[in-house]
Amino acid sequence: MLEKYENFPLDICAALKYNMVVKTKKKMGRPPIPAGERLGEPITVRVTKAERAALEAEAKRLGVSLSALLMLPWRERRKKRN
Repeated sequence: MLEKYENFPLDICAALKYNMVVKTKKKMGRPPIPAGERLGEPITVRVTKAERAALEAEAKRLGVSLSALLMLPWRERRKKRN
């Protein structure tokens, strides 16, 4: 298919080959999360280095992310109310 472009300057040939490879490559990775399930509202909390280290250690001990650790108390209280 690229034979008709053999007499073109090298940079054009390289660009054409690159575009053909990029356009034919399959998408990889995780499928997108549905709009209603996305968590996209960040909350910034300032802590000291020592507090962060303690929080990260606790999260690692429990096997959860730092965000999940910080959300645990709120989510547990919310479950008790319902």
